[in-house]
Amino acid sequence: MALAIENATQGGSNSFASSYDCVFTTSGVDRVVLLAIMVNSGIASRAVTTVTDTTGLTWQRRSQYQRALDAGGGYVTMELWWAHAPTAVTGIHATINLDGSANTSNIQSFAVSGCNSPTSPWDPNVSIPKFNTDISGSSNTPTVSGVSTTDTNTLLFGICGLVANGVTQVQASGYTLIISSNAEPGAGSQRSNLLTEYKALSSALSSGSVVTGNTTAYWTILADAITQGVAPNIWASVETPDTFAANGYPGGFGKIGYIEATEAKDTFAAVGYQPVSGVWTSVEAADGFSAYGYQPLTAVWTSTERQDTFHATGFGQGVDGVLITSEAPDIFAALGNTPISGSFTTTEAPDRFSAIGSGVIRVRRRRSFFVT
Repeated sequence: MALAIENATQGGSNSFASSYDCVFTTSGVDRVVLLAIMVNSGIASRAVTTVTDTTGLTWQRRSQYQRALDAGGGYVTMELWWAHAPTAVTGIHATINLDGSANTSNIQSFAVSGCNSPTSPWDPNVSIPKFNTDISGSSNTPTVSGVSTTDTNTLLFGICGLVANGVTQVQASGYTLIISSNAEPGAGSQRSNLLTEYKALSSALSSGSVVTGNTTAYWTILADAITQGVAPNIWASVETPDTFAANGYPGGFGKIGYIEATEAKDTFAAVGYQPVSGVWTSVEAADGFSAYGYQPLTAVWTSTERQDTFHATGFGQGVDGVLITSEAPDIFAALGNTPISGSFTTTEAPDRFSAIGSGVIRVRRRRSFFVT
């Protein structure tokens, strides 16, 4: 937002007092409120001690110039005060307190918008603020020279106070008038005639001059500048919706700060997991074993062997004998489980053989015969 002036008003009084009032208004947040103050005393130089207001802003003095008594009439003091108004305010009364009574005061208030650093709005160049004055009595143009600015995009102010009777100040060519006002109690008295003007600069000024549009005597002029400053870095993150596959990742609409997602059920094979809403339950098929292969069993592993078949040849002599064998352990590996260690011994039922069967069994038998 570009720098701009808003809501210029006049306050003060042409009566003898030690405090004066001015009303100010702002049109939005983060405004810089300025009070251009001129007081004229016929007794002694007066200075502003404090500025307070009904909303509790913190007021700071930006600059001050005190001029001794001269033929123009009175002790003249010019000051510039300012405050940061973080919120919009309307009809706020500012009270300007002096260190003694003055004959007249002229106070002009206005607000500046568009400062990126409203708590530190002034151009940093060391040449400003800068005053100049002329009490020679000769008529000339109020001028302050040797004015420079450092930043681009500034408002250069000219604030001029006069004690001339019946003179209304006007802005210089190329400047924009903020306000021009008079506090004149009467001829021969201490008058306070005040003007504020500005020029918008898009580049830095080097050793320039600030002037007004009048030719007059007994004047004091102030030059100063407010800068737009550097815009703050604002990080904004806007993301497009994230798209996820159904297997294991959510898919939904991307939002700033978080993602809302509804996940499709994960589908698992029978070996391992099965889908259950909200809970993943592992149900495995029972591991089962036999001597020759795989069959489902429950809680018990049983080894069952086929009956051994023996031929008569090569195996013992007794038909009714008992054959005891001890065999090497069977090794089981059920799809990733560790093989069972150890061994077991099987005792088989007697193998029964008959004479008629596989192989040869020797048999003797008696036969009857006759001799003649």
